[in-house]
Amino acid sequence: MKKKDLLMVECGIGAGMLGAEQGPPLIYNHMEEYFTVLEKIHTDSKLHNSDLPTCLEAINLTIENISRAVQVYFDNQKSSLLVVLSGDHSTAAGSIAGLKASHPDKRLGVVWIDAHADIHSPYTSPSGNIHGMPLAAVVGEDHLDLKVRDVCSTTSKLWNKTKSICNEAVSFNDMFYLGIRDLEPQEWQILENNHINYLTPEQLQQLKVDEIVTRISSALYDCDHIYISFDIDSLDQSLVPGTGTPVSGGINEQLAMSILKSLVANPKIKIFECVEFNPSLDSNNETLDRVMRILKGTLFSE
Repeated sequence: MKKKDLLMVECGIGAGMLGAEQGPPLIYNHMEEYFTVLEKIHTDSKLHNSDLPTCLEAINLTIENISRAVQVYFDNQKSSLLVVLSGDHSTAAGSIAGLKASHPDKRLGVVWIDAHADIHSPYTSPSGNIHGMPLAAVVGEDHLDLKVRDVCSTTSKLWNKTKSICNEAVSFNDMFYLGIRDLEPQEWQILENNHINYLTPEQLQQLKVDEIVTRISSALYDCDHIYISFDIDSLDQSLVPGTGTPVSGGINEQLAMSILKSLVANPKIKIFECVEFNPSLDSNNETLDRVMRILKGTLFSE
């Protein structure tokens, strides 16, 4: 078995509760023989529950570090698959930014497997949690027409920096959601306004896996490279007690694994990222065991 290259990101301050920063090292400790760790990137958990500008400033530094690590990796490994284990979903912006920075002339596609759309800006987010904002950052949008809150000038400047780091790495046309079901009205409107592709859990369960993959491949046909983000809350909440934002009506383990395995077989896939496992919420390692089975089945089965 050939080990996969791994970038580990220990960040939990972008979520409503801490704990997700513990997920990547715990998974790695149980799967050490499967991965070669390239770098560990850590965000200070003491900043959790700080004001939005303080958290955003720390996350900007984190995504800059991730972007740099990803860019260095692909500058030296042109055809490899990079695995990223991260805590909360805010830092996914760094993975996408780094992939774009290493391939500035290439078109990037994003497959976002999640219960949530994560396409809020600080102006549209009811909670202000940054893990709900990475896709707005990578497309470089504020969605001011859907604004529900004012932000201070410091937050505005820091958010502009977030968008600058991401450098409009992805367009709306090159995004495909799987499993979304728990979105605020503003997010559903963003998807509708921008004609963003998605399949709900109900639609996924009605299709064969090869039909799902064909739809994604067709929608992202013109993309040169593709990034996959797998948020474990895409699974039904009964299956993943160890995540901070569980939602009912999600997909099951076998369907998730089958879709991911088929997607990863595509040579266009450059990054596979797994996020939002919070060990502090887990029950008898149920979520840990399930995540490890999915990782093994997706990345290491023949």
